[in-house]
Amino acid sequence: MSSAIHNQGPIKTTLACAVLTSAALANHYVVDDAPGPGVDFVGIEAAVAAAVDGDVLIIRPGSYAAIDLSEALTLVCDAGAFAPSLRVHHVPIDRVAVVSGLETFEVDVQSCAGTVVLQHISAIGYGLSAPGVSPVCDVSGSWDVRVYRSAFLAKNRWPGSNSSAGDTAVRVATSRVEFVRCNIRGGGQGEAAPIYPQPYQVGAGGVGMELLSGAMVRVALSDVRGGDGADVPPAYIDVQSGNGGPAIRVNNQSSVVVAGTRGQSIQGGPRGALSLYGTQGFDAPALYVAPGGSARASGCIFRGGSNTPPFLGTVTQASPPDPTADRMGNGSAGAALSVRVYGPTGVAPILERGTTPEMTPSGGPVPKLVVGDAAFALPTIPSNLGAAELTTTIPSGDPVGKLYLWQVTGQVAVGAIVFSNSVPVVVR
Repeated sequence: MSSAIHNQGPIKTTLACAVLTSAALANHYVVDDAPGPGVDFVGIEAAVAAAVDGDVLIIRPGSYAAIDLSEALTLVCDAGAFAPSLRVHHVPIDRVAVVSGLETFEVDVQSCAGTVVLQHISAIGYGLSAPGVSPVCDVSGSWDVRVYRSAFLAKNRWPGSNSSAGDTAVRVATSRVEFVRCNIRGGGQGEAAPIYPQPYQVGAGGVGMELLSGAMVRVALSDVRGGDGADVPPAYIDVQSGNGGPAIRVNNQSSVVVAGTRGQSIQGGPRGALSLYGTQGFDAPALYVAPGGSARASGCIFRGGSNTPPFLGTVTQASPPDPTADRMGNGSAGAALSVRVYGPTGVAPILERGTTPEMTPSGGPVPKLVVGDAAFALPTIPSNLGAAELTTTIPSGDPVGKLYLWQVTGQVAVGAIVFSNSVPVVVR
């Protein structure tokens, strides 16, 4: 794609919107790590225990105990709110749990029949001890998990390992998960510490995203990187350097759809450095697809290394590229919000807005994810992976914690309707 196309500004349209939802009727509680004026609960654990489905917890900056959430609550965290771990589990069917703005070491989502929305989560798997948290984000047995503008960064090991692979950033099993505008990085390795007898090969880099059996994952407008392989220490002779870690590894009976623009990179990790007389390890691919796995890719830059192609295994390269969607704006009541759509030339997108998630097969690579209460026609996208944009204002009367969901549909060929990722907005 030429830079002229990549840099072309979006075509815009403007509207005003207002929707009433149950968030307006929910109880809102202020949580702090110390008592003070306006504080309803000291500590998140007490607030979660007292709240009922639909309530909103406003978490002030501070350091909190581990969070355990199994109800349909909304946690809106101010900048600087930290808990060592977030566990969301057994959210009931037809319920929605939301966590926005938390800083943590690890995220665990398990056995949720309802929808889980994670927004602006910063999870750096350094923990308090070596080797670190692996995986940093672990999702299993969950029907509908949506992760937006979040970071999951596995720990880089120093020294590197003589045998084991680096830490995994994200692992998904038997779940439907969407990652939008996320930054995901597998754990890298430094120079291995000498041991004797010396190994045949030192440790590989960590995987950015590992998909196990039953995982159905959508990755949109995100950067995913595998970890660096371990370097061979000078004391070793004839030892192979560590292989890089794949950005995304798709195992048997799992699938991934990756879409974006040329502004995002899916990058396999590089091999480690050699010492004397050794053998080079292998740079990792962007996508490694095992037999029985499925992958579809478009739009992003996919990179392997000098001795590895970007794709290993069978990958369907979508043509035309799949549409994606994102938003600009901080989500505050009364503030401007722009929803931007990227897609192939000539598509006239329809942007749907709602407050209720759904998971309905569409016949295409991405299901219908939003029960729309309004739809807006956008201008035709002028160039391949160009953009069209809708500008609106979040009503000033919207309560903190209200959830909006957006999704785009477009006809890419006669009779072929495709859907983009969904875009959540949690009002702050």
